[in-house]
Amino acid sequence: MAAVSLMKGQVSWKIMYPSLITYIVGCLLIFISHPVISATPSPSLGFELSQKQSDSNRAVRISKSKYQGPIFDAHIHYNPPGRQNPDNATPEMIWKMLKSQNVTHALVMPTPNEGHSRNHDEGAKLKQELVRVSGGKVQRFCGSNYLNLWLHRAYHEEYNEDDLASRLDLLRKDLMSGKCIGIGEIATYHFEKNPRQSGRLLEIPFNFPPFLKIVSEVAKNQRWFLLHAEPMDPNGKSFEAQVFGGIALLYEQNSELKLILAHSAMTNSDNVRQLLLHYPSLMVDLKLVTKHHEWRYLEPIVNTDDNIYEDWAKLFEEFPTRFLVGTDAKFGRQGWTIEKYVKRIASMRKMLGSLPTDVAQRIAYENVHELIKKL
Repeated sequence: MAAVSLMKGQVSWKIMYPSLITYIVGCLLIFISHPVISATPSPSLGFELSQKQSDSNRAVRISKSKYQGPIFDAHIHYNPPGRQNPDNATPEMIWKMLKSQNVTHALVMPTPNEGHSRNHDEGAKLKQELVRVSGGKVQRFCGSNYLNLWLHRAYHEEYNEDDLASRLDLLRKDLMSGKCIGIGEIATYHFEKNPRQSGRLLEIPFNFPPFLKIVSEVAKNQRWFLLHAEPMDPNGKSFEAQVFGGIALLYEQNSELKLILAHSAMTNSDNVRQLLLHYPSLMVDLKLVTKHHEWRYLEPIVNTDDNIYEDWAKLFEEFPTRFLVGTDAKFGRQGWTIEKYVKRIASMRKMLGSLPTDVAQRIAYENVHELIKKL
């Protein structure tokens, strides 16, 4: 402890305890050892970043018919069990409903914030049961329930190496079990987009060493890594440099990384084109958002009438092998109904119907089959 007095513009310090210097040095050592300080810097993007927000009234392509073929939904969730889960949330009911919509296959995973649920381990068992009931036509992404929230707290508070080691051990077991095709949905930037998400902010820089170790484990095991990274927050603050520079860092450190960006990468079509050109193994799943008041800043690919914007339609035709269907369904969540999923699939079929048949088939079904075959 120290006392400070000011005399004629001079500062006079009286050391109250001899241990003050030791205390200050200790604080400095703690500050210097914080993982942010020692983090790896992100490389340059390698392309010119487009920071424009697209005109929501720009040209759209009107669908003349709906795609009628099978769909492989590469992005669904199944919430942990709870007192308020809807009655249609049993594995048998979910699989029956998927089949009724000619959704012949699916990939199920935890939500980015599932770690907030005390019974998230039971949620993992429910997802395994859905895999079993479907005869393996539903497969799993694992890990986000025990990684996302831990990473957020580790970065903003503190962590110890033993705790990190235990998380990495769980990750290796999942990767080597043969029961998970990859890890996800991992979120580095997941902002509060509506009141329901209050207190569920996730913000983890890509260069945070524990995050980089997790990505390295996934790449080393040649599994897919499904990433949720929002380049803009709801107030219009840009995180584009962090997100796209972070992706460059992941590929710089893991040349064999198999990466899927969630929800159309949540950026404009110009940036997605550049990402696809620079990273040949990169895939993008497609979520159709018509509630532009909630997701407008994250660049929807259809207008409020489910008509695809022409710039996105041309991008799909240019890169037909790089996109997947990903409805982001949340089975088991309070308020989630079968009708909501039926509507999302109908919207997806309308969007796909505006594309050439071969392009629609690749996005709807074929691409994700090939993705799994590469494991």
